[in-house]
Amino acid sequence: MPRDLADVLHHLIPEVGPATDRSENRSARAEIAASAQPQLEPQARGQAHAQPEVQARRVLALPVGERDVVRAAFAWNLAIEMARVGARATVVAPASDRASVLWPGDEVRPLGAEITWVPARNLSELDEKAREIASPRSGAPGPIVLVRVPPRWLRDPGSGAGLLTWTLLLTSSERHDLLEAYGLAKLVSRTAPTAHIGVTVHGARRRGEARQAFSRLAGVASRRLGLTLDSYGLLVDDLQMYQAIVAKRPIGLVHPQSPAARSLRDVAKLLLTDAGIDSDA
Repeated sequence: MPRDLADVLHHLIPEVGPATDRSENRSARAEIAASAQPQLEPQARGQAHAQPEVQARRVLALPVGERDVVRAAFAWNLAIEMARVGARATVVAPASDRASVLWPGDEVRPLGAEITWVPARNLSELDEKAREIASPRSGAPGPIVLVRVPPRWLRDPGSGAGLLTWTLLLTSSERHDLLEAYGLAKLVSRTAPTAHIGVTVHGARRRGEARQAFSRLAGVASRRLGLTLDSYGLLVDDLQMYQAIVAKRPIGLVHPQSPAARSLRDVAKLLLTDAGIDSDA
């Protein structure tokens, strides 16, 4: 059985180590647990703080752990759904991921969506490579780039803090996952104080449950960190999604009308809208 995440958070999120931080996270955990009712409505994107220029919204950072197959699958499926509605999209991951179980094989490129492996050993190198891939070429805009950021690299960002300008956190509605998302939000905001941080909730049984989970997280982040987290909707974890993950096949192509595929498409459209990209569907 997992222990109290406040006591082990420093193992999961490298920045959280000193006793004062662990004490703060225990308090944050208590606030998340005590928030039985939504305390903060999801902010409309763009209302709470000044936004980066639209051109900067071609690169989306997703902190995803080295063994987090489910969230990596969501990132890959989001790229495919972006392609399904007419956008160019690619996932960028460190070359060390190539032999991992996180991603499908190199030959899998549905609808032109692809995974690009880059020789990055830290956040600075990952930032540089992601920007190169997102850059316009021959007068055509570059693709939207979803970057798998190893959370441990956030501890020593070097010159790569700009990669976090637009960050999406994926969290379930479970309390321990909400606390982990809170820790990542805190770390991202310390590394990149002007970052736009969004949250997508997965694993909720009902939309009301997802809204309440987001409100708990956003309320604690607002009170303790002065952060405004923006809601990027709900990803439904139905059985077909997990079957697609095991088969390493995109849910939007094998079960396009499933609740999971439809919710992924909704989140993809929200992201594309904030990137200033018109979708076809």
